[in-house]
Amino acid sequence: AKPKQQRPSLKKLTLEEIEIVKNWWKEIEKKSGCKEMVPSVVVADFLINKKIVQNREKARMLLGINQREGKRLIDYTVFKDLMYRNILRNALKSIYANVKEENKDNLNNYPEAFQIVNYKNDMLM
Repeated sequence: AKPKQQRPSLKKLTLEEIEIVKNWWKEIEKKSGCKEMVPSVVVADFLINKKIVQNREKARMLLGINQREGKRLIDYTVFKDLMYRNILRNALKSIYANVKEENKDNLNNYPEAFQIVNYKNDMLM
């Protein structure tokens, strides 16, 4: 059996992530030379450089910008909400993977709906 990993408390993890998002916004403002409102292109390039997304198209999707809109300004509130949503999504994926790993021998005992969701998630990942 694998030794259990020591996981940081959720509160500590959240505070660290909040600080990371704040620092990232400061970096974005500095790179753009703008305060408060930053061009979406600058944010998209930042997300690519941090390897959060692979390309500008994925960055546009994450930022909720379609190609017809062109350039759009993004403020800290929008950026923060996007990053927190992404952090939460990844945390939920991690929890799901842990539950699945711990119960992999008993998956057939779960309700059919869970098994279908499990199968769909496996196909997406």
